[in-house]
Amino acid sequence: MSPLSTVEMPSFRKLIDDILSKDESAHMKHLSRRTVGKHIQKRFIENMDELRSILKNVDYVCTTADVWSSSTRRFLGVTAHWIDSKTFTIKSATIACRRFSGTYDRIAELLHEIHLSFGLDSKKLVSIVTDNGSNLAKACNEFGIKIPLLTHDGATDFMSDDDEDDVTIDPYVGNNASSQIPFDAEPALPEDEPHQFRPKPSLSVHMRCASHTINLIASTDFTSFIKQSATLSSLHSETINRCQAL
Repeated sequence: MSPLSTVEMPSFRKLIDDILSKDESAHMKHLSRRTVGKHIQKRFIENMDELRSILKNVDYVCTTADVWSSSTRRFLGVTAHWIDSKTFTIKSATIACRRFSGTYDRIAELLHEIHLSFGLDSKKLVSIVTDNGSNLAKACNEFGIKIPLLTHDGATDFMSDDDEDDVTIDPYVGNNASSQIPFDAEPALPEDEPHQFRPKPSLSVHMRCASHTINLIASTDFTSFIKQSATLSSLHSETINRCQAL
């Protein structure tokens, strides 16, 4: 992804000029970074309004969430998934990509805000799927709905994630942070209201991604298990070496 300032670079403008000179039917003109930004913002708002209109008429929705980071910034991405009632096909859409700082409680607040902004209340949202990251798992465990289960002795128990260690996410520090906030990023609290009251977030039933769990078993747990036995470790190494030699 390139910055908006690319459209003002001489090399880029020369590329556009060359296209115009070779194709007389082409009708293009140079745009400034500000104009491009306005077009993107306008299209973003239109797409989000259209998506809200679609989800308003959907009975059940499942969302997925993931957290990833670059060298100085961290983001929360959320997607929505539903079944079209007319064609019975699976539909998916990205509903948020927000930069944030904080731990599991801040993730829970953001997820709650994003769900509500698209009308995804407890009646419509059936579950939220995440990987096995500790912050996401703890956010859903602390603020999500617990599923009642019957144990072998007939007693009622609740399905929940195991307690995870709290992994602190460092806040973003930069010289020009405001210019890098995504379009749907939430505004910061005023400096004179640093302790503004926030309602307790409420999340849906949490489901861990099966693919990510299997990947962890195959890549991490399986290797750890093999290393516990010298015989297994030796056989495993020998097998891998023979496969690689083929």
